[in-house]
Amino acid sequence: PNRGAFVISLSTDEVREIFEMRLLLEGDIIERAVPRMTADDWRRIDSAHAEATRTAGGPEWIEGDWRFHRALYQPAGRPRQLAMIENLRSTVARYSSGHDALPTRTPEWLADHDAILEACRARAAVAAKQRLVQHLQRAMALVLSKLA
Repeated sequence: PNRGAFVISLSTDEVREIFEMRLLLEGDIIERAVPRMTADDWRRIDSAHAEATRTAGGPEWIEGDWRFHRALYQPAGRPRQLAMIENLRSTVARYSSGHDALPTRTPEWLADHDAILEACRARAAVAAKQRLVQHLQRAMALVLSKLA
């Protein structure tokens, strides 16, 4: 009794709230991370980007995508904020992966990742934040459209 797995069901408003919190936290952390990115960070980021690209559209895409985003955010040196982001992402992960629209959007997601990387490499923190926010807003719109 009182043991085992359970499924959390979220309303559309709750999913929207989670994405809006992600927009704030992830936008902030990438803006803080960009000026602090070192050569070692770029090795991790490039490796994670290659993995995210390889797994895009497949069953491992959520894990690959998170490794890529985490690699971008880690240089900020904000482990609590990163843990909050990971928790929010995992809360909505089943809503993000539970429909068949994502594989059809793979080229769009990969182009977003490339644009985010381009801004990070240019050390354009504000542009990186803007591109990331646009990426997350598109993801939110897609997930919410599938819940409606």
